[in-house]
Amino acid sequence: MGAGRQHRHSGRIVGLNYGLITGGFGGLLIATLVVIVMYLSLCFSLAEMSAAMPFAGGAYGFARCALGPLGGCLAGLAQNIGYILTAAAVVVSVGEAANVLLTHLFGFALAEPLLWGAAYLLFTLVNIYGIELTCRIALLLALLALGVLAFFAFRAAPHFDIRLALDLPVAGHGSPWLPNGLMGIVWSLPFAIWFFVGIEMLTLSGEETEQPDRNLPKGILYGIVTMIVAALVVLSSSTRQFRPAPRRWAMRRSRFLLASAAFSVVGSAPSSSRFALS
Repeated sequence: MGAGRQHRHSGRIVGLNYGLITGGFGGLLIATLVVIVMYLSLCFSLAEMSAAMPFAGGAYGFARCALGPLGGCLAGLAQNIGYILTAAAVVVSVGEAANVLLTHLFGFALAEPLLWGAAYLLFTLVNIYGIELTCRIALLLALLALGVLAFFAFRAAPHFDIRLALDLPVAGHGSPWLPNGLMGIVWSLPFAIWFFVGIEMLTLSGEETEQPDRNLPKGILYGIVTMIVAALVVLSSSTRQFRPAPRRWAMRRSRFLLASAAFSVVGSAPSSSRFALS
C-alpha cells in the first residue's frame, strides 16, 4: 500500500492547479469522482488477477495469459512507456520542488537538469540496492506525506470559504461551479487521473510479496481507498485558502498549488517552508 500511495504523491502537488484552470473546482471535482469509479473498478480487477496470477510483469503477465504473446508484448510495451514517462514526470517535479525550497530557504536556485540527474541517480541506486529497501523507503515517504497532508488539512479547515474555490473567470456558457461548462469536466479528466495513476504498479511486486494471494489484493484496495481520501482532502483544502482576492487566480497558476496553499496557511518562515515543501 505504501508503495502505491507514494507513486501518486506528486499528483497532489503538481497536477491539481492545471485541473482547476481547465475545469474549475466543480469540473475537477466531478472529473475526480468519475475517475474514482474507474480506478475502483480497475483495482478490484487487479486485486482479483494479482491473487490468481502473482506475476512480476503485472499487466504484461495478465495480457500474455489472456491474449497470447502478441497481446502480452503490446501490453508490456505500453506499460514500459507509461512507467518511463511517469519516472520523467516525477524527477521533473522533484527538481521543481527542490528549487522552490532552495529559493524560499536560501534565495537561489540550481539548474533543473542537474536536479533531474541527481534524482534519477538516487532512485536508480536505491532500486539497484534491492526491492526491500525500495519498498521500505516508499512506505516511509507515504506515511510522512499522509502525516503532512493531514496536518495541512487540519490547519486549513478554519479558512474554509466555498466562494474562494469558485473564484475563477467564467466563460459565456459557464457557471461558477463549471466556468468552462461541461467541456471543462472533460479537460480536467487527465489531471484527475494524475491523482491515482500508478496504483497498478503494485502488481509488479507479486513475486517479492509474502503470501501474494492475500497481501497483494489488500495492498491494492487499501492503497486506492487511502488515495481517494487524500485526493478529496487535498482538492477541498488547497483550493479555499487564497486571500486576498488578487492572489487567488495567481495561486491557481502556481506550479505547486499545494505548496502555495501551505505557505498561505503556515507562513513563509524557514520552518514553515520546510513543512510546506515536504
